[in-house]
Amino acid sequence: MGLTDDLIHEILLRMPAKSLGRLRCVCKKLNSLISDPEFAISHINFLYSAANPPLTVAMLRYNTLSSLKFSSYADITEGVKLNPWGRQFDKDDTFEGCYFFMIGSCNGLVCLYIKEMDKKRYDEDFMYLWNPITNKAREISLPVGGISTYVYVDSGWFGFVQSSNDYKILLVSEKYKPYHEKYMYLYSLRNDSWRRIRVSDDDLSSISGSNSVFKDDSLHYLVHGKCILKFYLVTEAFERIPFSIVPELFPSVNQMLLGVIGESDCLCVAFVHYSHNEFGDDSTEEDSTEDSEEDSESDTEEEIEEGEWMLELWMLEEYNNWGSWKITYRIDLQEEIAGCCIRVLGLTYNGIICIQAVNHGLVVVDPHWDLPSYVIVRNSCSKVYKMNDYVERDSLCLMLWPSIGNCPGRFDVSSF
Repeated sequence: MGLTDDLIHEILLRMPAKSLGRLRCVCKKLNSLISDPEFAISHINFLYSAANPPLTVAMLRYNTLSSLKFSSYADITEGVKLNPWGRQFDKDDTFEGCYFFMIGSCNGLVCLYIKEMDKKRYDEDFMYLWNPITNKAREISLPVGGISTYVYVDSGWFGFVQSSNDYKILLVSEKYKPYHEKYMYLYSLRNDSWRRIRVSDDDLSSISGSNSVFKDDSLHYLVHGKCILKFYLVTEAFERIPFSIVPELFPSVNQMLLGVIGESDCLCVAFVHYSHNEFGDDSTEEDSTEDSEEDSESDTEEEIEEGEWMLELWMLEEYNNWGSWKITYRIDLQEEIAGCCIRVLGLTYNGIICIQAVNHGLVVVDPHWDLPSYVIVRNSCSKVYKMNDYVERDSLCLMLWPSIGNCPGRFDVSSF
């Protein structure tokens, strides 16, 4: 008795993208099952489950893409490595002398902005959507670029907008010549075209340089710790939302980073600040003796003098209920980490903290233990510029869906 279609379906769901690509050539039945858009959706949902967290992909210096590899998610001290991908985008050095920037990653595709640094070719910037599994790429013509253009990479974004059934790219850039002007463009893969988004100068200036965070078909930007700017990718409009976490709670904020913890699918904000123990129990008993009060004051002065570098994570418990921020944890970064911390790069899908360190290192911190564990990753090119979640997808079962066809809402993805 042969395997039922349901059982085959369950087996295929658990197979990596590379294997699925090879199985399509085995027989028509497997080809039909794997090519089904509904299977593509199910496969992605399975890949994003807690048991199969997405890879954390890092853009390193020398234009090298690597994956963060944990020997054990339960105990990161068993080993963490940055494994360079076997297949890099510019294997033939076509873009020698260029700088690569990762705009984002979605469903197996990586969006790369390539900045030309050769003075003789300064006007030749490029953008590509690239599938590392198949090594197929598609060049995206740029609306602006060149020597006089600065692109705010962290403010940009690439991903899939469910309600529009379309993959989109957001680009925020600034032109210096003949005069200073900022632009915001939105690209539709289905229409293969860019549109300039007309927004207020205030909103555009506010998001320039802020990192974009995607949730529910909208992008979110934390602006100077005072508000969240929410950009609706469907209506192409901004909403300014007051940030209800009082900045005065943190006496000396060094960094603030907006993000999403994938396992809970909740917006979160990480704060790095220098603490003088304001959150500790600084009160004394009313019936304490004068001597004990003096001792307590002396202890407090010592704590204030020493201080601690702290990292706090706050989570929005209910999306769109902007008063539902709740502190998740508060950890001492410890002298070993704080002393080499440059900036918080972000959090992995399951909440591991990634910090850019001095001397081209990457600090990986697991905050889930009472005493947070950490690992410092160093290799010949471990200077990390940006990190993203990445899920491997074979081009032919890639959810640029529906697949090839002429019906409304469908577009050709054969180039991938």
